[in-house]
Amino acid sequence: MFDTFKSDYNNGFHITFNNGLTISVQFGKANYCTPKTSAEIAIWDTENQDYNFGNDQVKGWISPEEVAKWIFAVSTATNLTTIKAPLENENA
Repeated sequence: MFDTFKSDYNNGFHITFNNGLTISVQFGKANYCTPKTSAEIAIWDTENQDYNFGNDQVKGWISPEEVAKWIFAVSTATNLTTIKAPLENENA
């Protein structure tokens, strides 16, 4: 498997990493976000199992800094259960 990017028609993108995990970053009008200032993310594996953000399959209204932290967390995990979720109040 190779790292891949996929565009979502100017509303966001997906990145699939060699570990088989995909992160979707969306920032369109139909997403849980304020376009240009926050985004919505979702994460899944090759079996289409979703990462659980508590009570939802997506996490919305996150800052660009938090998006970057989630991308790193997904890229360095070995599977969904080993993702180390960034702390919401963690210093940048």
